[in-house]
Amino acid sequence: MQRSFLDYFIKENIDVKGGKVLCAVSGGKDSMVMLQLFLVAKINVGVAHVNHKTRGIENDLDHNLIKEFCLENALAFHYHELDTEISKNPNFQAVASLERYKWMDSIMNEFGYSNIATAHHKDDNVESFIMNLLRGSGLKGLSGIAPVKNQKIIRPLYYFTRKQIDHYQSTHKISFREDSSNEKDYYLRNKLRIHLLAPLKKIDANAIDQINESIHLIAEADTLLQSYIEGDNSISENSTDGLILKLSEILKKPSPGTILWYKLYPFGFNKYDIQDILHCSRNGAFFLSKSHTATLSRGLLYIKKTDNSSINDTYIAIDRDGEYIINTSVKLQFQQIETLELTKDKDVEYLGFDENPYPLIVRTRQIGDYFFPIGLKGSKKLKDFIVDLKLNIVDKENLLILQKNGDIAYVIPYRISEKYKVNAKTKYILRITHSRV
Repeated sequence: MQRSFLDYFIKENIDVKGGKVLCAVSGGKDSMVMLQLFLVAKINVGVAHVNHKTRGIENDLDHNLIKEFCLENALAFHYHELDTEISKNPNFQAVASLERYKWMDSIMNEFGYSNIATAHHKDDNVESFIMNLLRGSGLKGLSGIAPVKNQKIIRPLYYFTRKQIDHYQSTHKISFREDSSNEKDYYLRNKLRIHLLAPLKKIDANAIDQINESIHLIAEADTLLQSYIEGDNSISENSTDGLILKLSEILKKPSPGTILWYKLYPFGFNKYDIQDILHCSRNGAFFLSKSHTATLSRGLLYIKKTDNSSINDTYIAIDRDGEYIINTSVKLQFQQIETLELTKDKDVEYLGFDENPYPLIVRTRQIGDYFFPIGLKGSKKLKDFIVDLKLNIVDKENLLILQKNGDIAYVIPYRISEKYKVNAKTKYILRITHSRV
């Protein structure tokens, strides 16, 4: 395995001998094996460990194991604790991942590390593939985890299976900590590992390798298609301040939606934006991603970087009755009342609470948001709810979220959550009036 570990760097053309690698180490088997392989290869490394503060004493024991290992091997040890509020986010795993990489980026820059190494392996790749398959992803989403990301994040265990890692750990008696949450199917990834991949391996011992081969072929197809689209000069041209897409020419091609997606996804546009663009013929219509604006004019789509210097995500605490001006354009009035009132005013909504309604949070929508729309059985992703509403781009951007204890209580001004409807057992009723300033 040591030889194959070194082969990874040759295959991916990564020179780490002259630099210093920051290893992301959780204390689990995969990352502790990766760290040991780096030490045996005599590659200069430091260790980064993030305490998620979600498993009590288990988190502390992880921290102690890694810290002691670093002391024994004279390794630099960088430690960070996540804000406990993050664990209340419904999309905790994605938010925590973003926070981890943000922190490791800062450590990398401050201490002069050349790369960040993570312990992703073949089994992780298959899990990600199936998760994206269930989400209806296209070729890019089904291309799996890349062996190298942005020339900075490296994955030296990329060509190993979990079985090979288990064998190496057992043979070399490498200390590690077992994360008890891995045995619980709270998260989709765990469900797939426990209920799908484990039985699949019993059916076919080579399943992980075979699926990884298919992922590799899909990744090659994605690269080929992207190369073909990028090389088609009939559908786009560069301008002094961005890119111009010849939408009228793209619509003549087979699968125009696919072509448009490949051209626009680097600018932050998603598949729902693509559908909006394809079905819009109004000159002057514009579409926004977090970083760019796409404006339609006479069969051309002009892509320009948006100046976000004066735009901030909204996050406002509401701690009492009163009027609140949001982003200088929306006024929300909050008032506790004794009994439910009858009104046909579409700008007035009533929410029920079992406890004091305050404090509340008014914020902008986030990736991964979901809620329980009143009248609908079960939950719904907020992005799907927005698609169903057929909102124009301005209304999408002005949409606000009312949050209580981490739950979405009200998608302002469109729908409250089933959890916060007023009923006979409601103890507190809150009237919310929405208006434009």
